[in-house]
Amino acid sequence: MRIKLSLFIGAFCLLTGKFYAQDKHKTDSINVLLNAATEDTERVKQSLALFSTSFPFDKPGMNKYSLMAFGYSQNLSEGKWKGKGILARGQYLKEMENYDSAQTCMIEALKYFDPEKNKKEMGNANSYLGYFQEKLNKWEKAIDYHRLALKYRMELQDANAISISQIGRAHV
Repeated sequence: MRIKLSLFIGAFCLLTGKFYAQDKHKTDSINVLLNAATEDTERVKQSLALFSTSFPFDKPGMNKYSLMAFGYSQNLSEGKWKGKGILARGQYLKEMENYDSAQTCMIEALKYFDPEKNKKEMGNANSYLGYFQEKLNKWEKAIDYHRLALKYRMELQDANAISISQIGRAHV
């Protein structure tokens, strides 16, 4: 039994180290692209790529990269990349259970998304807003936001996102 446990622990450590090395290489590659970027739109994109490598377990990384994406997005006058930078900051704040600030970010992000072109982002932001309304025990608003999220996700035919929206609605 001890041998099996030792083998399991050894394999786990090897795999974890391998994945860490892959993530580190990926992060380094993205940082090179970020440092080479000359436009804020590209900086937002690369900051969001770094944010996604840290989400949801590396809270300091999430904070750093969501702040970077948010900061670069503030230099943009409009468009989905401005909204995505704000959305990432909202996601981080949600993970830190700062729901009021996260909700403010989500509402602000929605202003920059085109409902016809940015259905994924519209679905994500509305799903988060539904979650925040649940936390406030505002069930009617929560259902409305979850319905909107489901609408956008069904239009995309994204089975995984649809199931998340269905769970959100069922939870309310």
